[in-house]
Amino acid sequence: MSYILQSLGLFSMLAVCVVLIWRVLGNGGASLSKTIPEVRRFTATEPTFKECRSVFVYAMLFRVFLFALGFVIFCIFIETGEKFQWNQLFDNWIKWDANAYIRISNGYTSYMENREYPTVVFFPLYPLLIKILRYIIPNAAAAGLLISAVLSSFACVYMYKLMCIDYSKATAKIAVLLMCLFPFSFYYGAIMSESTFLLTSIMTLYYARKNNWKLAGICGLCASLSRSLGVFLIVPAVIQLLEENKLFGNLKDKNTWIKTLKEGAWLLLLPLGTLIYLYINYDISGDPFYFLSLEKQFWHQTSQPFCKTIGTFWDIITTGKYKPATLLASFVPGFIVLICSYVTLMYGAKKHKTMYIAWLAVSIIVNSSMSWPLSFCRYMATAVPLYMILADECEKHEKLKLGIFISWSILFGMYFTGYLIGKQIM
Repeated sequence: MSYILQSLGLFSMLAVCVVLIWRVLGNGGASLSKTIPEVRRFTATEPTFKECRSVFVYAMLFRVFLFALGFVIFCIFIETGEKFQWNQLFDNWIKWDANAYIRISNGYTSYMENREYPTVVFFPLYPLLIKILRYIIPNAAAAGLLISAVLSSFACVYMYKLMCIDYSKATAKIAVLLMCLFPFSFYYGAIMSESTFLLTSIMTLYYARKNNWKLAGICGLCASLSRSLGVFLIVPAVIQLLEENKLFGNLKDKNTWIKTLKEGAWLLLLPLGTLIYLYINYDISGDPFYFLSLEKQFWHQTSQPFCKTIGTFWDIITTGKYKPATLLASFVPGFIVLICSYVTLMYGAKKHKTMYIAWLAVSIIVNSSMSWPLSFCRYMATAVPLYMILADECEKHEKLKLGIFISWSILFGMYFTGYLIGKQIM
């Protein structure tokens, strides 16, 4: 069964890649016998400042509500009977990778274990923001939570603005709600880099979609300083550039080449972010790929072909080596999210804009290229095309929308509670 799932994953991704290449050529002006036309439903409508402000306020209120709910969870499930101290409100959020980000805010070399610096595996932008804010808010956990709340709220604003370019405002609102209710989206407000990457990746897509290549490059630089996946935003950005300039229909036109190259030069900022991260590795250890040995030593993590991960999930779930609590906390939902991601990708490949489908395909490939997929659900929480495609369908099918909203809300509450009480939800 594992090999069957791996084969299905590989062939489905290859089929999507063929469709994407064909669409890029056709939309880019190439003369093809048959093209796959882009489905455009609405004329772009720029949301007003008032609308964006409302989205931000509601998103921030949602984060405040979750923070308060976290305190209730602390009192019911964790409280030890000792005298309450205010720092417990913040310290309760220091779980798993949150410890590493707080340590990095003191410097990558501030923490050593077994004569190594394990925190080097984490990218620098989010802990840098924590370090800056700590000059105002000394409590590192409080600073991290505030940064995550603000950045994730701005991410909701940019998600709404991005959706309004190609979809109705009703669909845009549904997409934002789906993004906030995804069962593992509570990480947007945790002391994790999800909020930073979510905002910078959406901003990169937004400015690329608006053909503002300077801002797309700058935002892409920030995304590549937030997570290893960030540099791959160059794929949807280049696709949008090629389609917009109709390069394949003007291969002999010198002006088209010059325009494309000038605009595309800004996208070179994306790999610059990765190079900066590699330099940090080199500066600390003398090896630009120091993080690879750390991942293997401390996290038992190596890379593998993306199609193997669906088989890895199946083997983990069916071997009986793990307790039900561990399986239901990470591996079963990871398996379901991966299956649903493939299905959503296949379904939306011919219906939605090429750059969005490309970004979803890249997100699946990169996030499932790790040998130990413990955090797969958290990583896929930032794959915003999932919410785009689902929102488009939810707007047309009220029962589907209601079912997703109810089921995701219940699962959100379950996994949020499990995370705060220390279950293996990573």
